[in-house]
Parts: sequence; structure tokens; C-alpha cells
Amino acid sequence: MTEEQVLDVVNRTVAYLAPSFKFGYFDADDMKQEGFIFCLDALESFNFKKSTQEDIGDALFTFLKTHVRWRFLNMRRKQLSRIEPPICSCDLCKTDSPNRLDCKKYSSWIKRNMAK
Repeated sequence: MTEEQVLDVVNRTVAYLAPSFKFGYFDADDMKQEGFIFCLDALESFNFKKSTQEDIGDALFTFLKTHVRWRFLNMRRKQLSRIEPPICSCDLCKTDSPNRLDCKKYSSWIKRNMAK
């Protein structure tokens, strides 16, 4: 494939996925830019011999679509935080105790949000 054909496949992939993954302060254009970077990173991992498709363009599109989709999902998981604490029925959470960090569910929620 020529560079122009590869860039066409990359642009099709990004245009296909970006509108579905806009979140928070990332709009569709931001996701297109991120997706373009993810595609360029993934190009060296593409192996046409592993594909079941006969057209290299279709195989590349499928590969990039899968790769970028997973990268977008990981990006969303990493960037978003959950504002609402988890619903827990233990005594510590019911009374909003100062020892609430002893609740396993609440403390794991705190750790996840502090890591973001």
C-alpha cells in the first residue's frame, strides 16, 4: 500500500470511531487527533499474514478499528472519575462514619479516583 492509501484508511478509521467516544472535555475533534496517534503507533504491529481478509486495505481498517477502539476505552477508563461514592449497605457507610475508609468498597473507590 502507498502512504496515501494508508492515511486514507487511518482517516476512515478515526472518522468512524471518534464521534462514539467523545467524553468529558474531549470532543470529536480531540478524539480524532488521539485516534490518529493511536493508529500511527499501531501500524508497525500490523501483520497482513494473520488476517483472514483478502484485501489489505480492509484488513488494515479492521485491525486499526479494533486497536483504536480498545485504546479509546482504556483512555476513557483512565481519564474519567466517578463523583458519586459507591452504594454500600455496611454500617460504616450507612452512618457516614469517619472510619468509612475501613469499608473495602469505599476505600477501593477512593483509591481508584485518587489515581486519576
